[in-house]
Amino acid sequence: MNNASMLTAASLQANPTHVTMLKWMQIISALFSFLMPALLFSKAQTEDWFSFIQTKLPRKSWSLILAIPVLVSLYPLILRIGKWNEGLHFGAADKILRDMEAQAAMLTEVFLDVHSIAGLIGNIIIVGLIAALTEEFFFRGTLQRVLQLWLKNPHIAIWTTAILFSFLHMQFLGFFPRMLMGAVLGYTYYWTKSIWPSVIMHFVNNSTQVIDFYISKNSQQKQWFDDHANTSVIMLISWTMVAGLLIYGLYKRREA
Repeated sequence: MNNASMLTAASLQANPTHVTMLKWMQIISALFSFLMPALLFSKAQTEDWFSFIQTKLPRKSWSLILAIPVLVSLYPLILRIGKWNEGLHFGAADKILRDMEAQAAMLTEVFLDVHSIAGLIGNIIIVGLIAALTEEFFFRGTLQRVLQLWLKNPHIAIWTTAILFSFLHMQFLGFFPRMLMGAVLGYTYYWTKSIWPSVIMHFVNNSTQVIDFYISKNSQQKQWFDDHANTSVIMLISWTMVAGLLIYGLYKRREA
């Protein structure tokens, strides 16, 4: 939520109108920073608003179904990498980065703090649907494809895009798990030749965290993602193996 820096957590808590303003800023930013450039680039390259982004459904519908199990099975590994990332020391910049992370966490909490189903649905639309759609259209559907055509190497394109995807979130204590997620989204897009499996994965990832926060906040329970960040080594290895098999299945059934 890069626009969050324009409003402090204190001002948001003091005035609910500011929260509404922030949410509209988030929507507008997503549309004009990510969606419009992607659509305009596609139009310029193919004379069609969507062709370059590859918005047709994949020919093999299983890839849409497999996207969610791949994501879920990767959660233990992503959460463990996240805990490791949080423990890294960034030298002279460490305090600055941790202060930025704390401010971002406070703003996110105020942004997501709702107490009704309508409020929850609104957050899912903004953080889940709009963010997933606009970011995937831009990062995977446009930037990754441009890099792939330019560099003639899909792996460099996928990982470069994943690094930029994580960097532009400006939350460096979660840089590596977000980069890994970006790479998974990138390979999914590359193998399926369709933007929709990666949009679904991105949507489910964001939405589950929104729902997790809502349940935790309104029931005084610990958030599931925090509670499962220290999964046992055996469970971590087991789930990572499952993820590996599912990703291998995605690769073996890739579009030509």
